[in-house]
Amino acid sequence: MAITTKGKSWEFVNSLWIVLSFIPFLYWVSILIAGLKTQTKNWIFFGILYSLPFFSLFLIFPNNAPEIVKNIWAIAFISAHLATIFHSFGIRKQYLLKISGEKEEDVQQKNTQQTIIEAVPAEYRPFLNKIYSLRADIIKQIEYSEKNNFTIVDGLETLVNSHVEQTEEIIRRDIQLQKILKNAGDMELTKSVAQLKLRLQSAQTPELKQEYQKTIDRYEQHRNSLKDITEQREILTLRMNSAYMSLKQVKIDLLKMENLDNQKQIEVFKDFEEKTNELSYYLKALKDSYSEEI
Repeated sequence: MAITTKGKSWEFVNSLWIVLSFIPFLYWVSILIAGLKTQTKNWIFFGILYSLPFFSLFLIFPNNAPEIVKNIWAIAFISAHLATIFHSFGIRKQYLLKISGEKEEDVQQKNTQQTIIEAVPAEYRPFLNKIYSLRADIIKQIEYSEKNNFTIVDGLETLVNSHVEQTEEIIRRDIQLQKILKNAGDMELTKSVAQLKLRLQSAQTPELKQEYQKTIDRYEQHRNSLKDITEQREILTLRMNSAYMSLKQVKIDLLKMENLDNQKQIEVFKDFEEKTNELSYYLKALKDSYSEEI
């Protein structure tokens, strides 16, 4: 999985400094470059530390140092070289995140979102993209407000994430209901009921008529269940649109938050919290209702 959202090609190009760690006498430059480019003091320190065996070379060999000193130097040089290689690969992830300006949790969230988008049918993808785009805008606005010391009601980001997760659950539920309707074959069911009714009219014995009627009743019951599911899908569509509009309203309200005290903010976002809770209760009831069928 990608470390950043920049793509694997970008990550490959910006990881080429690791190649230097394999080059004798230049191995230490890799860590030093990473440290200087990201202004990470710890990496700069280790880059200098790993370079010591290299620079000590100019002190030991020209002065005809004893053999034991040369052996110790060789061990130190090889150890520093190997340590640099492992260290370079060890900090690669942090390095890429630093130069991309992204947070690891944000990248994980975007990767998860992409996985969800790729897993759902194409018809749901534009809607999911809009939901995720709204969430990103809202979180950026919250971070901006906090950075500039504007008071934002506690728990808003958690509430937004919960709202988005519930919207994802609505879509998953709609996909499941869609599959049920597709597999049920409502047109064939209607046709079968019509044929059974014709045969019922031509049936000669009471026993046969009774069996035909029982079969028709079962078909009708199944067809009514499918109608309920069709109506439920319409409700799900309305819920999805409502969830989107709620997030859109939060984005608008956040722009006004800078001029409101904490109590006023709580009042403004109370409606959003209630809608999120209502959505949660609805999904639980829906899951219980269709657990046997799905």
